[in-house]
Amino acid sequence: HRRLGDLNVAAEWGDVGPDPGWFRDKNGQGAAHADDRGQPGFTPNEQARFRSLLAAGGLVDAYRTLHPVANWATDVTWRGCAGKDGPPAAGRYYAKGMRIDYVLVDRRLAGSVVRAEVLGGGAERRGFLGSDHCPLLVELAAAEEAKEGDGSRAAEAGHARAASATGSAPHDARPLADGVGLGAGARWPVGSSSS
Repeated sequence: HRRLGDLNVAAEWGDVGPDPGWFRDKNGQGAAHADDRGQPGFTPNEQARFRSLLAAGGLVDAYRTLHPVANWATDVTWRGCAGKDGPPAAGRYYAKGMRIDYVLVDRRLAGSVVRAEVLGGGAERRGFLGSDHCPLLVELAAAEEAKEGDGSRAAEAGHARAASATGSAPHDARPLADGVGLGAGARWPVGSSSS
């Protein structure tokens, strides 16, 4: 099983940048509960619900299986845009970013992840293809290769299946779990699903 898409939550402190404190202090400061304060998608409560969702679904973040150390400069999948008038820095979120798009796989498939890449980057949003989200690429070893426990051999042999998430959900999008929402609106869909 794998789920992909724009989940609109930055799972960890290092998944936003360049200054995570700016995101935590930016919005929602009037929220009744301290854990609901901060940039939507980066509040402590949203992060806790994301962890709960992963645990309940037996899912892991495919990208983090190969890139366990957060580096916002290379990991972010959403970037703010340049200002419309004046210098690029006039944009409210220019040169800032959040890792809010994911490919989630069943934890039993974690060892079959042989490649995981964010296909865009930089303040100028290279590879973002007209969106404020960029595509992800994840390759999983073929079933017979994964059983052998050596995903690198599968990739070298060219026996891989690829999944990509662009941040825009197709018409058949479904939530990860019934009644589970992460953000305040909690209406976001998962990019796609297959078994």
